[in-house]
Amino acid sequence: DFELDASALDSPVCWLEIDSVDTFAAVLVNDREVGRTANQFLRYRFDVKKFLKAGSNRIEVKITSAAMVARARSAARKLNISPEMPAHELPEINLIRKMQCSAGWDWGIALPLAGIYGGIRLLSGAGGVIDFIHTRQQHYAPGRCRLEASAEIFSFTGRSARVEFEFMGESRTVEVELKPGANQVSVCFEPSHFKLWWPHGCGEQPLYELTVRFNGETATRRIGLRRIEAVYAPDEIGNPLTFRVNGRDIFIKGADWIPPDAFPARCTPELYRETIASASAANMNMLRVWGGGVYESDLFYDICDESGLLVWQDMMFACAIYPSDDEFLAEIAAEAEFQAKRLRHHACIALWCGDNECLGSVNRQSETPAARDLNLLDYDRYHRVLEKCLAALDPDRLFWHSSPSGGPGVYNDGWQDDTRGDMHYWDVWHGRKPFEAFYSIRPRFCSEFGFQSFPLLETVESFTAPADRNVFSPVMMHHQKSQCGNEVIIANFARYFRMPDDFGGMLYLSQVQQAVGVKTAVEYWRSLRPRCMGVIYWQLNDCWPVASWSSIDYGGAWKALHYQAARFYAPVIITARPEADGGAVVTAVSDLASAETAAAELIYRSINGEELGRDRYDFELSPGAAEVCRIAPERWAQYGGRAAVLVELKIAAGGSSHENAYFPSPWQSYELPEDEVKCRISLVEPGRVSLERSCRTAAYFVWLSLRGLKSRFDDNSFHIYQGEPLTRICRVRDRSITCDDFAARLRITHLAQVCSAAKEIK
Repeated sequence: DFELDASALDSPVCWLEIDSVDTFAAVLVNDREVGRTANQFLRYRFDVKKFLKAGSNRIEVKITSAAMVARARSAARKLNISPEMPAHELPEINLIRKMQCSAGWDWGIALPLAGIYGGIRLLSGAGGVIDFIHTRQQHYAPGRCRLEASAEIFSFTGRSARVEFEFMGESRTVEVELKPGANQVSVCFEPSHFKLWWPHGCGEQPLYELTVRFNGETATRRIGLRRIEAVYAPDEIGNPLTFRVNGRDIFIKGADWIPPDAFPARCTPELYRETIASASAANMNMLRVWGGGVYESDLFYDICDESGLLVWQDMMFACAIYPSDDEFLAEIAAEAEFQAKRLRHHACIALWCGDNECLGSVNRQSETPAARDLNLLDYDRYHRVLEKCLAALDPDRLFWHSSPSGGPGVYNDGWQDDTRGDMHYWDVWHGRKPFEAFYSIRPRFCSEFGFQSFPLLETVESFTAPADRNVFSPVMMHHQKSQCGNEVIIANFARYFRMPDDFGGMLYLSQVQQAVGVKTAVEYWRSLRPRCMGVIYWQLNDCWPVASWSSIDYGGAWKALHYQAARFYAPVIITARPEADGGAVVTAVSDLASAETAAAELIYRSINGEELGRDRYDFELSPGAAEVCRIAPERWAQYGGRAAVLVELKIAAGGSSHENAYFPSPWQSYELPEDEVKCRISLVEPGRVSLERSCRTAAYFVWLSLRGLKSRFDDNSFHIYQGEPLTRICRVRDRSITCDDFAARLRITHLAQVCSAAKEIK
């Protein structure tokens, strides 16, 4: 309900604008219908002048069950095209333009919500509004850029107008004749004193304000000046996928992004900033906005612009066959147009992608060759709509028709082809293969792969009673949406570890295992540069507390994987992988812009942490990967009769350093020292606590956590060797915490503690 002054009705036009309705609704003003909505991803405008009155007015949005609409559409179809996701509780959701994972996913709860998101406003007057602003950039010489700045002006009635642009201290004014509806107004700037925008880890992210003024309204966008190319021209192997920014080939390091909460109202600015900051802290430079969620909020892309996180932007189609009737094509054409116009000014967006795994769904779900032909025709029709729209509205960015795929014009589904485009590699999880299978794949770009873990103990304690704390209890199984999840996790314990002896140990070991698996893949694929130029693991975040592939738990706490990601995505890393003869090859990888003098050290240790010997290598490390050395099998034998041997790896180059460890045997074969990890705690400043950790022998995958406090350690899931105390910082939100309170809440867990010898049966 709202009051309207009589003078407002003198305006020739009054429009009602609604940012987003989820999903099917009738919109009424003063009990009279003014329009309907049918797409969560579309902004709506309705002409409501004739429905308004002076004084009290009422707007009603009457939302219909999306499930009922979807089921009715399915019943009317002759060909079944239900999605293949077993967790779906609304299998017809692909027939409507609503967040697809709201029907459930193998990590997501089924909550097909209804609601109004964003704002509702009245637009009136004789003029119009500034709808969209974007730029096209031509970097034609070092330090020189031609910037075409455009504003889309929505005029209510048509009129003469003056539009002013301002960029980097320069102004341009355009006198135009506006027609009713959308009008494009453009000017050119040629800034000569500017800094280039770079992805995170490659340089700075300066953003320059572009301001447009019209009809008393001022609109501003922040523009990053940069050139992004996606290189996919055929080479001697197949087709690469390389992102080139400002003329420099960038190795992509990132994770897949899903909606940060199952309830949109909980997606607060604080949540966005905290989650994206965690991605930056883990040395990522790209997030892939996955096609089963939503086109994210303006704030998400603003923060990515500020942080230098490139965005691989899927259109919102995932794991399904979609229809191509005229009504559906009109919906997605309007959706693609609106989203492209809304987002294209952002420096962070690197690529538009048509869908997630939909081409694979056409191949897998079609029951007969004839059905496949019809489904492929549907696929081609709606992708042509998307591609045509994006080519017209954003011609400077590449449209990648599906993920995975071999690239433009290559209609493979990319699951097993590691010679071209991007691939999704799921043989280690869904195929139950060992982590060593990652060494059999040499991708050009891997945009999905991963391994599940259970949530953190603190997260599980938030939704269980003590009696529920068994991974097969009904409550825990409700929070495990993968049909094979527990089976694969536990089977892999048997492959690499000794079985944990309690519930907390089960959760802890699942996270160690997840981190080890993803680390194995990332470090090897980074060592293949430049054949491989990108790794994006599944997935960054969770939308509710659940067993999943995420590296950040629901609520924002980092799992072991995320701490490991900060290491395996470091600018310079050193890694080792096994060879068939029992030896190992040691490789250094650099993402630095230039060659640097490097020093690598290999320290051979017993499993008790005792140093047995060391080798040093000095060399020039160029951008890319370089073999440091090979460890012959005889090198292990040199320490015969001693406890099993591991290698501590260290490297320093160009101001960057990295530490790693290589275990030549599965962890279950080692007799791990059951030593106590001690911590000396001191307060650095309010909210920052220092911990000096040590043990007499060695401890592996040491995990620190705090009961009941939201915290983040600057390092976790680490190894301690005898005689080498480690000092790390913990940040807590409660700035009043004392050392005694911190010590009382501190949990310390390590591998030997969890996978110990069997305890006496009483």
